[in-house]
Amino acid sequence: EDKEIKQVLDNVLTSFKNNDAKKSMENLKLYCASSNPIKSQRLDKLIETFNNSKYGILLAKFHDYSILDYNDNYYLDTDFNMSYYSADVKVEADYKTMIYNSIQFDDMYYPESNNNKNNMCYVIYRWVFKKVDNKFMIESCYLLPK
Repeated sequence: EDKEIKQVLDNVLTSFKNNDAKKSMENLKLYCASSNPIKSQRLDKLIETFNNSKYGILLAKFHDYSILDYNDNYYLDTDFNMSYYSADVKVEADYKTMIYNSIQFDDMYYPESNNNKNNMCYVIYRWVFKKVDNKFMIESCYLLPK
């Protein structure tokens, strides 16, 4: 399960890092569950929403990312016999880019040493997945508070 989720995250985040917003969003929508509101939004509105929120940093504005933790059976919905899984992803960018992209001071982690010449900071996003037709699909994503 972790391997499948890693493949989805690597695909989505590599696309975000290396492509323009339109191509990245088209790719993201391919991996979203039908219950995810992103799936039904128009691309131009979706890009605008990202750019005006704490998700703007994902649109080719971050330096690097790494998957920190997988949470198997993060949540079990017994009413619908559905299991949800999550992965925490560390997304790094310099301080000015973070602030410019609506990341609040208390949401970001600051450099631990003075040797950090690029003033790199990071935030952690939790990506939530559910299994649909034997594939992991993105149900939601949110910024974890520090």
